Amino acid sequence: MVNTVGKNYSEANIAYIAGFLDADGAIMAHVEPNRELTLRYRVRITLGLYQNHSDVLEWIYKILETGSITQNSNRALYYWKTQDQNAIKLILTTLLPYLKVKQKQAELALRILNSPISTKNELLFVATLADTLSSLNVRSKNSGKKYVTMIKEYFSRND
Repeated sequence: MVNTVGKNYSEANIAYIAGFLDADGAIMAHVEPNRELTLRYRVRITLGLYQNHSDVLEWIYKILETGSITQNSNRALYYWKTQDQNAIKLILTTLLPYLKVKQKQAELALRILNSPISTKNELLFVATLADTLSSLNVRSKNSGKKYVTMIKEYFSRND
């Protein structure tokens, strides 16, 4: 399969990366303040993979040709992540047929990435998708992130 994110890579590699994302990865949505934008918020997706050794993450990095690998000093854990929205869209579209555990998260992330945000209602809709995506992530379930509430509070103060 030819891909602009990665070089020419095989179906086996795609399936392996999808399995790795299902087992040791995360698809996260973030709604962040951004004063430069008209609506004052942006919605971004982050992909992350975690591993005790960097070898497999370096292999994935070479295939996907995006992101960076860092080491968490507290736990000797390596972390590959990318926030390149165009690359994430292509990666998730490519991996989607192979995902089992994180298929719903990938579908939500793709809806977010493909949704226009030029009005308050569009922003609130995408924030609702981000809240739903966050609720599906194990670490986020009890974090209390309510992006829709945050945005509504901002607009109610400034209306």
